[in-house]
Amino acid sequence: MEALLILAACGLALIIVDWIAASRRASEDPYWIRVRARARELGSDGCTMGGALFRDCCLEHDIHERTHRTPDGQPITEDASDRRFLHCMQRRSFVGWWTPIGWSRYAAVRIWRRWRAWRAGS
Repeated sequence: MEALLILAACGLALIIVDWIAASRRASEDPYWIRVRARARELGSDGCTMGGALFRDCCLEHDIHERTHRTPDGQPITEDASDRRFLHCMQRRSFVGWWTPIGWSRYAAVRIWRRWRAWRAGS
């Protein structure tokens, strides 16, 4: 039983180390450096009450929302922007697809979008 607990702890430690390394690699990626620079130009503040883990995802989503384009200049729809936002958070989350923070933020932007359209009479 002790050996099983030690093995599980080692496995968890490897997952955490891999997750930290992936986060560091993402922070040095030229794409994310461009995202941060463009978001700064637009005056983006990232996520409301968001942690550092998803900040780049929020900055990218802000660029989409304000310019209707990706940081590389390609046109993007609202739906594609929201899906990309969710996938970004899932890639950065310790629990991957299951990320409760990612799903709750995705739901919030979808609800906000519908509410805004309803208020505008669409």
